[in-house]
Amino acid sequence: VCELCENADAGFPLKNVCGACRVKIEFIPEPHCSGCGRTLGQAGLRCVHCSGDYFNYDRLYAACAYSGVMKELLHRYKFNGRKALKDFFSHLLFEATQRCLPMENFEAVIAVPADPAHLKERGFNQALLIARPLAKKLGLPHLSDCLKRHPSRSSQWRLGKNERKTNVENQFYVLDIAAIRDKKIVLIDDIVTTGHTVSECARVLKIAGARHVTVLALARGI
Repeated sequence: VCELCENADAGFPLKNVCGACRVKIEFIPEPHCSGCGRTLGQAGLRCVHCSGDYFNYDRLYAACAYSGVMKELLHRYKFNGRKALKDFFSHLLFEATQRCLPMENFEAVIAVPADPAHLKERGFNQALLIARPLAKKLGLPHLSDCLKRHPSRSSQWRLGKNERKTNVENQFYVLDIAAIRDKKIVLIDDIVTTGHTVSECARVLKIAGARHVTVLALARGI
């Protein structure tokens, strides 16, 4: 069943195209900024979006832009309980690792923890459901239980850029430092906007001894 148009004969997804709507889910093309993940312009040397910020992760990659079909699918996944999309999303991220990071020697997969209030409301952590099958596809340990989150002060989507950064400060902590120490980690999230949430996760992972943190997201706000 096509999750977007609900056509039982659509066979969605097929090669990243809705079989009924014939709308392609676009990948973010190269070149893009390794700091914030946004596509760069002609100059390609300085990203105006993140040049004034400091991020604690080493690199950020996103499979798609947060727009069009992908935006609609993510809304259905997060807010309408279409959890079956997790398999499609994990496959998209697996393809992204093969395309962008084929030679990397990662050692663990960790999902960004959900805010406890959102977890109670939705009943699932959308990043976690994607990270589990992705770790299996990559043949890596799944260590999401090592990274935890305190209740947020406010919902991120309600805040401005600077407020978002402050809102997630000291919201994450590592339970099992020994499991994290000296690891090259792939940190999984569904949507990255300002990058402050994943940056704060990377900060505490590195304090716990992680050697390298690469963020891999399904979609990037552009």
